[in-house]
Amino acid sequence: MISKKLSVGHCSLSFMLAFLPLSAAYAQQDSTLNRTVVVENEYNPHIMDASKINVLPRVEEPAVVKKGIEYATALRPVSAWTYESMSPITREWAMNRAKRGYVRAGYGNYGNVDFKAGYVWDITGNDRLKVGASLDGMNGKLKHWNAEDWKSRFYSTEFRLDYSHDFSKVTLNLGGGLQSQVFNYMFDSETHTVSARVTDKQHHTLGDFHIGVSSRDESLPLQFTLQTGLKYFGIKYPLDNSDNASTGKEKIVHTEGDVWGKLNEEQRVGIRFEMDNLFYSSDSLMSNYTSLGLNPYYTLEGDDWRVRVGAHVDWQSGEDSGIDVAPDVKAEYLFSDSYVLYLHALGGRELNDYRRLNAFSPYWSLNARIPST
Repeated sequence: MISKKLSVGHCSLSFMLAFLPLSAAYAQQDSTLNRTVVVENEYNPHIMDASKINVLPRVEEPAVVKKGIEYATALRPVSAWTYESMSPITREWAMNRAKRGYVRAGYGNYGNVDFKAGYVWDITGNDRLKVGASLDGMNGKLKHWNAEDWKSRFYSTEFRLDYSHDFSKVTLNLGGGLQSQVFNYMFDSETHTVSARVTDKQHHTLGDFHIGVSSRDESLPLQFTLQTGLKYFGIKYPLDNSDNASTGKEKIVHTEGDVWGKLNEEQRVGIRFEMDNLFYSSDSLMSNYTSLGLNPYYTLEGDDWRVRVGAHVDWQSGEDSGIDVAPDVKAEYLFSDSYVLYLHALGGRELNDYRRLNAFSPYWSLNARIPST
């Protein structure tokens, strides 16, 4: 019994001893797996967008420039303290327009009358009409050259119209006027009559009409202004002299123009021309003739100086036929805004027509033909 028990016990011990290495091996393998799991799941983060981080620029400190000290040298360097009030709110400034109408009227001793009126009417943006009227004269007793009284009178009335229309390239101009002069001549104190005249009354009628065209486009190769028209001068009471001649009536077809071109901003060349065809009545001392004047020129302009070099070439038919040449030279130098030094050598022809004579004095008369000047 005893020996059998020992056998059984020995078998159990042997069985336990047989499984002992396996248990040790299992425990060792489990410990190894735990460490392997820890190694495989190690946390090692990596930033993928590290290149997109913005870096602020370096801030530089401003440099302060030292300014020199300025000392006041005036007798009173410290001025009184001033106060400026708040400026009011005003509308936007606009360019002042010229006055459309003008009227002047006056009356004085010796019946002096002075009246002038005018009006500018802008019909449209391209159409303009100008109207003007005037009255000037006197009526009173004046002293004769020998101290006698002379009841003198002189009245001049004038009415004018001017119309212009702007096209895209040129401007058209139409105009005309009518003037009337009523006056009397001085009596001869010895005979109490007007010497060598039928009556002391006189009435001059002056009329004119013109049509013109001028360029208004700076892009054109040539700039120009052209005008032609008719002038009339009539005398109601002829001034008969001893040879029974009189002044009669005068009609003038007047044409003038200027054509020029720019070489550059400072240089310009051109030519002016003027032509007059004069016609007189049969009872006039004057005979019909034609006058033509040409004026080629060259101009050079700077900031402080201007030079013009040209010539007058005039031709006339009739009794004073021929060609005359005269200079047309101008030189100007601007010292300042107030002083100009200039040298002019000018020439040309002046027609002694009825209008020119009447501008000197309305009491003119002709005893013979007056040539051009």
